[in-house]
Amino acid sequence: MKNMKRWKRLLAVGMCSAMMFSMSVGVSATENQDTEETTVAETQEEEETAPEEEAVLKGDSGVSVNENDELPQVDKEALEKAIEKAVEPESTVEVTETEEDSDELPIVEWNNNFTVSHSKGQLVGYDIELGDEWKLITEDSGKEPSNVKKYINGALMDSQAAWKYVFVLSFEPEDLAEPLEITYEIDKLEHYSNGKVDGIAKNVRISYKTEVEENGGKPYILPTVLDYDGTQDLVFRFKNGTGDHAIKDIQKVIFYPDDGLSFWGDFTYDVDAGTVTVKHSLVNNMMNSPYFINLRDKIKSFQVYMEYTDKSGIQYQGSPDTALWKVNYVANKWTSNGEKPEIIGTSYEFDGTQDMVFNFKNGTGDNAIVSVEQILFNIKEQNNADENGGYLASFYIGNYGVSYNYDIEKGQVTLFKHAVSALVHSDRSDWEAVENVYGNIWMTVKLANGATGTVFSNEGTDWTVKVLERSPEASSQHVVNLTESLNEFDADQMQNLIDINKNADVVLRTPEGVTFTFAKGTMRMIDDKDGYPFGVEIIADFSKSGIKNTNVESSVFACRINFEYSGELPGTAKISIPVDNKWNGQTLYYYQVMEDGTLKDTGKSGKVENGIFDVFQSHCSDYVLLAKSPKELGVRDCKINCVLS
Repeated sequence: MKNMKRWKRLLAVGMCSAMMFSMSVGVSATENQDTEETTVAETQEEEETAPEEEAVLKGDSGVSVNENDELPQVDKEALEKAIEKAVEPESTVEVTETEEDSDELPIVEWNNNFTVSHSKGQLVGYDIELGDEWKLITEDSGKEPSNVKKYINGALMDSQAAWKYVFVLSFEPEDLAEPLEITYEIDKLEHYSNGKVDGIAKNVRISYKTEVEENGGKPYILPTVLDYDGTQDLVFRFKNGTGDHAIKDIQKVIFYPDDGLSFWGDFTYDVDAGTVTVKHSLVNNMMNSPYFINLRDKIKSFQVYMEYTDKSGIQYQGSPDTALWKVNYVANKWTSNGEKPEIIGTSYEFDGTQDMVFNFKNGTGDNAIVSVEQILFNIKEQNNADENGGYLASFYIGNYGVSYNYDIEKGQVTLFKHAVSALVHSDRSDWEAVENVYGNIWMTVKLANGATGTVFSNEGTDWTVKVLERSPEASSQHVVNLTESLNEFDADQMQNLIDINKNADVVLRTPEGVTFTFAKGTMRMIDDKDGYPFGVEIIADFSKSGIKNTNVESSVFACRINFEYSGELPGTAKISIPVDNKWNGQTLYYYQVMEDGTLKDTGKSGKVENGIFDVFQSHCSDYVLLAKSPKELGVRDCKINCVLS
């Protein structure tokens, strides 16, 4: 895969990286402001007076009171005459319900009669006509427009649009080298007879296929619709051309947010595979930049296009008339059921010797943070351009439990010194990250309702890091990311790690989130051992734990840990084991699971902090974490022959 940009200042540690970008910002659309005028007609309702009351007021009711305060005497004949005079109406008003006042028109079955026509020019246009019998419910008829969804090859392209955007589509001719299946889903259509609406068809579906165009071997776009939550790279698909029309170079991948500003930046592409990959940090950088800071909560999607040059030297750009590449921006979704989280401003001067603790106020209801997925720092003082004019844009911290930790109840995120130091103090000949101030953060989080959200800092509430020169007292760490298939070291590879360990801590990080940390200068080779496997299995289902102890029930079971490594480790390791956050603040006990499923006390226990249980050990086998002590379980105490030290 060829890298399109030579960004010389890319920093990385684990999932941490720094990124540069060049940016062009232009306004291509104006924000529409809907104005609603309301006419209020104030009427004063006249009080109606009961006939009996009106007669009394006139003084001829036929009722009299004697002087001795006895009960009134009623003259029935006089009372009846008074009522007759009072109730004679002056006018009669009849109220009838008009068609406009009716809440619901009759349901009419959709007859699926429509025509599709297309015209050829610089663009190929497709129009749908429903005839005189059917009309889309639009603002023109004084009603709200229907909710119309548009699909291309089964991918949702537009969530809502008025008729003029839905029923006219234009394509680049080369994008029609393969037929496209176009489908509209429409909530309501009005049915007309003799020019008058007489019913409504609901849940209408209209589908058609485009015609194949002869594109002369040019490249064409394959429809790609992605949901973006701030954490994943974006991969778009295309079909390469042939001969002189084959792609020689891709210059830009351009994002057009639906609010009108555009930007582009670093990406890679693979012509043979037909893919363009945009780093997620590019989008994060832009959404957290001063240009988008007032728009980011409004943006719902991006149209994406590429500029490329073919082998004949002709340059092309995808037309913005049709969005075959689209990104639905879901990272900024917040519900009305609860308050949004907020950043509490915190600043540090960092020299590699201290962890940094940052604070936030959690949200409420559906907007409450349940986990922190990533921290990104945009450079606050963007005046440090390189010789090519590119800015040192940002760095981000990922990999919870190794690069950072968090405490939801306290509203804290802790960035570990080794991760940040490896990022900003790494050996580079072309740039030294000294006295660069980072701020304007982006925190990607999981919310109580299961959605992903992004918490931004506001003006004056940054988390800032002023990077100082690395202190001689700062410790170093060498982090190795293991995979499910690459998790074992042979003797030569282990000797290399031991040599590194002479000057730095060695951290082995597994895909399951378990980490082995060997402190500087503590590692050694094990006699007669050819392989050092560090695979691990975490079992969180009690029914699959295999424990043979009648005093253990699911309510006290945290997890079982099966280490692939058996026997003596190449040094005493701090092993960090992830557990469910429900165990935070509670004491868990660490037992060895014997071959027959019985338990053996290791003498190890500890409180869970931020979903992590830490234990120091020099041997590995199979273990389980339980919330009951050995005495409560009837497990014998650990003696001198225990496998842990």
